[in-house]
This record gives sequence, structure tokens and C-alpha cells, in this order.
Amino acid sequence: MSDDNPILSFAIPTWNRSKELQECLDSIIRQIIDSKENIEIFISDNASTDETPKVVQEYSKKYKFIRYSRNEKNIGPDLNFISVIEKSSGEYVWLFGDDDWLADGALKEILRIIKNYKPCYISPNYYYWLDKGDDGKYTILKKQPQQKYMIDKDVNKAGINDVFLQRNHWLSFMSANIFDKQYMNFDEYKLNVEKVQYWIQVYMVAQILAKQNCGYISSYYAVMGRVGNGRVNTSTYTKCEPDSFDYIFKKFNVDKRVQKEVIKGIRKSVLPFKSWLTNRDMKNVSPLLIPYYYKMFSILPDNFIIFAWKLKRFLKGKGFSLPKDS
Repeated sequence: MSDDNPILSFAIPTWNRSKELQECLDSIIRQIIDSKENIEIFISDNASTDETPKVVQEYSKKYKFIRYSRNEKNIGPDLNFISVIEKSSGEYVWLFGDDDWLADGALKEILRIIKNYKPCYISPNYYYWLDKGDDGKYTILKKQPQQKYMIDKDVNKAGINDVFLQRNHWLSFMSANIFDKQYMNFDEYKLNVEKVQYWIQVYMVAQILAKQNCGYISSYYAVMGRVGNGRVNTSTYTKCEPDSFDYIFKKFNVDKRVQKEVIKGIRKSVLPFKSWLTNRDMKNVSPLLIPYYYKMFSILPDNFIIFAWKLKRFLKGKGFSLPKDS
């Protein structure tokens, strides 16, 4: 790679989020300018029908480090993820969501890690946040399920099992993945994209770390992800996510103990026991998410389960009733 190439590219796949994209770009641009480093932003537009082309054109005129590509048709999120990274020219590529924000000081910290350790992959901590209210302020949500997998101390020379164990399935959060591009195999990604639908970024991590312990897990909260702006339905998580992870586990020989922990983490997030009890329809649920004790309860009558649940709440002083959100 030429010395003229950027040390880092922010690779932003986008589709019909012109307003959020502006906020995302603003959070990155000011830090690029302050860094005085050779850094680019590359945006891959997945055939947006809103104001995205106009917004990017305005930013590109003002900031020469912004590049833009537009797909003739929507090629789906995974192929757009691959495309935006492949077309980026940075030595390192930070896959970044069009509705996320770069946290204060994050760019400086990531550049420090790159220059001091030269890892093949970096996984920083992240927060979720609520959209701005009427007062123009946002609220960071620190009590989120993923917080269990945000670390307090950096981990250098991490391998595939280390990263999956530390991050669990929350590794799938796209904006917390930074790759050394020289280790990436884009032909392989394209061949496997249908096997890991919606989670090609996880496949990328596994492919890079499968043969070398060269990852870096950072304790710095580098990204702020927006809550409530998702585009996939529940069945995507209950069916596609565990199956995609399972495919990755088998292909890259992830430790069995680690596999169990990750599947358990997915289950706790998308199919907790109480949620399953209220709706035991398993048509759109991967068998990987249904442990033996779920199956055991499936043979019990609904009235019996509801009575037992009410009784338990009554004994805890919560009244003889079900939760309102059940």
C-alpha cells in the first residue's frame, strides 16, 4: 500500500438515512480535522431514494477527504458492507453505521492503538443512546444488555476465541469493528454472504483472527449507537443470527465452550424464558436457541404456566397478575 494512502478510512454504508448520516459525518469530521492525519471517509450509498446524494455532495465539496460511491440498485446490507470496505483506500478500515456517532476522543485513541500495536483487528467498547429530546440533548444508556461485554482493561494479541468470549454476540454491532485491510479476503466474503445473512461483519472478524492472535480489544468507549433505529424484524435475530454464528463457529473451529456462551448470550437477548413463555410459537426460532428446559415446559398447558407465573409474582408481593408487557 502506498505511503499516500490514508492510515484509516471510515467506511460508511448508507441507505435512506440522510438526516442521521449528517449527524454521523459531523461527529467524525471534526475529529479528523483535529487529528491532522491522512484519514478518509468513504460512503457507499445503497441506491437511496431520499436526500442522501445531495447531502453527500455538499459535504464532499467542503471536505476533500470524503469519497462517495452509489450503487445502481440496492444490493442488500451485507454486500454493501463488503463493497464499502473493499473500495476504501485506508490501511485500516473502520466499518461505521450511518446512524451512529463517533464518541469524543475516539479517533485519537484508535490512532494510538494502530501506531503502537499495529493489530490486525480492533474491537472498541460502545454505548447506546436515545435520540435527542425536545431539549436537544441525548441520553446515554449505560444499563444495556451489551454492557456485560464491555471491558475495563485493554486486551492485546487477542485471538478468535478471546474476541468471541469477551464480546459475545454483541460483536455484531457493526460500528465497533476496525480491520487491517491487508488481512481481508473479499472473494471469500462474497462467496459466504448468503450463509451469514446480516452478519458478514462477524464473518470478517473470524476470518482475520482464525489463524493469528493479532486482535486488540479496547476498553475505550469509541462509538455511540442509536437506539430504536433498526431495520430488521425479530425473526432475523431468533432465526438468522444464531444460525449465522453457528456457521462461523464451525468454519473457523471456534472453541466449543465459547460457542455455548455466545448462543446463550443470544438467547438471553432475543428469547429470554419469560418472553418464550408468553409466546411459544417456534416457527421462526432457530433450534439452537431452544434448550431442553424450554422443550420441557412446552408440554405443559398454558393455564398451568400462567397460574404458576402469577403465583410466583404474588409470593414476591407483586400481585396475582402478569407483567403488563408480557
